[in-house]
Amino acid sequence: MVDFDVKKPKFSPTKMVLLTSLPSFILAEIFFAFLYFLVSHGVSWVYFLLSISTTEQVEANMQIFSPTNIAVFLVGMALMSLILCLEIITIIAITTYDYYRNDHIPLKSLVSFSYERMKSFVTIKSAPFFLFLFFFPKPQLTEKTLLLLNIPDFITDELLKTPLYMALILFVTMTIAYLVYRSIFVLHYLFLERTTIKRAFKSSFALTKQIGYRKMFSSFLKNFFWIMLFVLPIIAIGFVFSRLLRGLEPYIGKVIWIVSDWINSGMEFLFIGLSGAIFLAGLTITYIRHSGFQQKHFESRFHFLQENPEFTPRWKNVKIFFAKKYWIVASVILLILSPFFVKIILDAKYINPSKFVSNPIVISHRGVSENGFVENTLEGILEAKKQGADLIEIDVYENKDGTLILSHDSNFKRLAGDPRSIAELSDDDVKKINLPNNQKVPTLEEVLQAAKEHDIALLIEPKTHGQEKNLAETLVRLLNKYDIVGKTSIHSFNIDLLKKIKKLQPHLQVGLLIFGGYGHFGITEVDFFSLQERVVTPGTIQNIHNFEKKVFAWTLNDTDKVERYMKLGVDGIITDYIPEIKAKKEQIRKIYDGSSTIKFRLFGIEISPSKILKSWSGFFSK
Repeated sequence: MVDFDVKKPKFSPTKMVLLTSLPSFILAEIFFAFLYFLVSHGVSWVYFLLSISTTEQVEANMQIFSPTNIAVFLVGMALMSLILCLEIITIIAITTYDYYRNDHIPLKSLVSFSYERMKSFVTIKSAPFFLFLFFFPKPQLTEKTLLLLNIPDFITDELLKTPLYMALILFVTMTIAYLVYRSIFVLHYLFLERTTIKRAFKSSFALTKQIGYRKMFSSFLKNFFWIMLFVLPIIAIGFVFSRLLRGLEPYIGKVIWIVSDWINSGMEFLFIGLSGAIFLAGLTITYIRHSGFQQKHFESRFHFLQENPEFTPRWKNVKIFFAKKYWIVASVILLILSPFFVKIILDAKYINPSKFVSNPIVISHRGVSENGFVENTLEGILEAKKQGADLIEIDVYENKDGTLILSHDSNFKRLAGDPRSIAELSDDDVKKINLPNNQKVPTLEEVLQAAKEHDIALLIEPKTHGQEKNLAETLVRLLNKYDIVGKTSIHSFNIDLLKKIKKLQPHLQVGLLIFGGYGHFGITEVDFFSLQERVVTPGTIQNIHNFEKKVFAWTLNDTDKVERYMKLGVDGIITDYIPEIKAKKEQIRKIYDGSSTIKFRLFGIEISPSKILKSWSGFFSK
């Protein structure tokens, strides 16, 4: 038996593990991020290949629930779950090894342990656990493979306005949080104790009860402290470096924004991935210290480590970590070559800033519906125009008498307490409906009159209840009557309705509404696509733009997301908050189009990094 010579630590175990294994955590997260990237984009390509096998069909909306798409989705999620499981095993193995061995875990040992645990774990009995991993909050899973599981923000906003739904959501959230807390050590029992899933859950519940809320809360706080200590400085350095790079734009060119975005993306990855790894490492140490997982367990679980009994004392690990020779050599080489890279970058000044961010129009969602205004009313539409909306989206239904009236829902129960379907309402019935603040339900003709008078551009969504008589014909007739075809666009989930409208009036701009799915966007009958914001991905945008069609994103109410969608290249943003989104858009455009430089003072001397770099590159180019 190997003598591991475990000594009483001088510092906290978590701190010593992080000092030694932080590089291992970073390399592991980079590796798994690459695997997530391959699988998520692979799923996207499969969806795309399936969609182009059809002539003019889009794998979206109802077709996303086809057996083929569901099968691809489940396969992609299964692969993601396996990768996530392997990632968790890796972090636990690195931490456990370092805790007992005072050293980095050898790659061979890590691979052997992970393979052994995965081989014994991936069985039919483990299916419930993998179902749990399906819903694990991993950022790499959300953009492409979890679109079906995301609840759009505009839906949650509506739910939170209702006290009953809000109470229900609060109850469900607290219940899930409690269950996650009590089962937080399930993974450790599964991977380190080789127990069953049922026993792992029971043991985790028992261990959290044994430790107690106070100690567990203290452990969580310590974990967050280590995240702050180790991750935030890296993020801060990256952020400062990114801002300094942007100050060099007048001398290096707009290409510097690409480099800056790469750095920002890297910082986001480090913050999410590394924070998760450090938190899991802290939990692993808490588990080891309170569960009775002793050195003999470690030796039996890592029995193959006896081939490598030597280990480096921890203080040498720390020293080596901060001063390896190849880091110095790499830094010197980078320092020598950097002027040549600068010279190459200097030749890219011609790049246009519009290639980095789009200039989307801001579209009002149902007009203004706050501060006393009601959605889909004349008052709300006029206020949206006053607030600066480039386009105003409204919803229309056909009532019993064939008149088109404004409403988002198929009845007025939500706004006026009237549960009758619009298909049952006559013109007189509609006039008697009182909306909040004594506002009335307008007809589409009344809205078109106001639009003509006030120069308002409209985005109309014709909605169906199944009893329409002449919805498309009436809509086109009214647009022609008020000569407002050139300032009006139509979008709908119903592709057949759009084709009919386009046939009746070829000059109308029509677009397909999409709430989920992937597909081929070469439909000739539509001029643009209105995508639910979480469906908007770089691949989807590129796909649609390749067919010279526009992309609108709905419903975007979070100003923090505006820059992301502008970088993706959306052509329009549908929102409930017009002034806030417009202000954010202008702020971002000003930043990307600006030519401000960054200067600072050192010992009373004003220093401009951009001028220094330009002089430096000029010296080496001679």
